[in-house]
Amino acid sequence: MCVKSIRSALLALIVCTTCALTARGADEARSPAERDGSLINAFQVMCTLQTPDFDHLSGQAGAMRMKMLGDDTSTTPTGETIHEKAWFGMLTTGSFALRTEQMRGIKGVSTSCAIEGSVADVAAFRDAAIKTLRLGPSSEQRTAEGVHATYWDGYGGEGDTLVLSDMERPAGHFMQVKLLNMVKAASAASH
Repeated sequence: MCVKSIRSALLALIVCTTCALTARGADEARSPAERDGSLINAFQVMCTLQTPDFDHLSGQAGAMRMKMLGDDTSTTPTGETIHEKAWFGMLTTGSFALRTEQMRGIKGVSTSCAIEGSVADVAAFRDAAIKTLRLGPSSEQRTAEGVHATYWDGYGGEGDTLVLSDMERPAGHFMQVKLLNMVKAASAASH
């Protein structure tokens, strides 16, 4: 788990630094509310129109000609296989990253789809996301390794969790909106 966290943190830092350096001009040309709205809209279009599917998301990123940032497969000490991919893309308000992860193990299969990008104001983005995505009270909050994450269980259906994370980086404020879908082992075997 520690290796995965380090790898994820390094990839996030690379993505965030790349996004900040290549899109600074585009991000400054738009209002913060437009930027927030475009990231939330990208999340809704790419991650919520259907249950996250690793192969479909990979195909979608390819069809959009997004630049591959990383493709990594690893195995945890407890035997789960984790496959992560990340891409860099552009919105009218600046750059963003699409990240997807699939973990297979004895408990089942979890697949996630996330959009992340730089924002002017973390609190304003959080408020916009909560309002736009119609999020109620959160089920949990965690802070680890400089990332503050808020969870909403049951978002979209049973086994779905929405995670809203903020990451402070030297290049600025970054937010990630992620939908995680868990299919337990008995259900996964029947798919």
